Amino acid sequence: MNQDTATMLQESLTSAWSSYNAPDAIAPFIIPLILWTTAYAYARHSQFSFHKWETLHNLHNLGAIVLGIISLYYQDDTRFNERIGILWSVGYFVIDIIDCSLRGDGPYLLHGILCLGLGLANYTHPVCRHLRTNSKAALCELSNPFMHWAKRTRQPLQFLLFVTVFTLCRIVWIPIMIQECRNEGMDWQHPIVLAVIGFYALNWFWYFKMGKILVEGLFMSAKKGKQTKHGDSKKAK
Repeated sequence: MNQDTATMLQESLTSAWSSYNAPDAIAPFIIPLILWTTAYAYARHSQFSFHKWETLHNLHNLGAIVLGIISLYYQDDTRFNERIGILWSVGYFVIDIIDCSLRGDGPYLLHGILCLGLGLANYTHPVCRHLRTNSKAALCELSNPFMHWAKRTRQPLQFLLFVTVFTLCRIVWIPIMIQECRNEGMDWQHPIVLAVIGFYALNWFWYFKMGKILVEGLFMSAKKGKQTKHGDSKKAK
């Protein structure tokens, strides 16, 4: 590749990125929406469960995390506009809400509505854009790949790892984000703060369910250990 060709390629890529990163660009919304819509249509047509499509959901989660981290790294919309990460998830949660509605999955329907509403609020509210709240909230998605891993393996160690990550990136992290908004002048009655509190309460609902699974698992392990010990004692006799 000669110097002129390399220069032209660099200029083309720079121009393409400038267009994609522009504050009024529609591509960051349309491209992910096409991806999520096509995936959902395929799942419906093939009678494949969209909500169980682990690879697709991990793609969204990891994409949101990476885009959030890049946004937090640059802290500059002229270099990397936070709206790219927000719009990556908007279309996903629109499809997720439709899927949860058709399946009658109340908790995940509420989760989708809250995530979509908060995403749009993060897009439009100056305080949230200043704090890059959506980029920070994307770190909550860190627990999801571990959840899929724990569901797939059904192993205690993987489940414990999932609970640990969930504790850090949701139970601990969400109140920190709430306090940041409070420090910027949002009171407890502000709709965004109330929505985040609702989202936090939903995560506690899941957290209690995880705790129940852990307790039941420990109880079953202890019971199994006693049975094994009793069996060994009988053999010794």
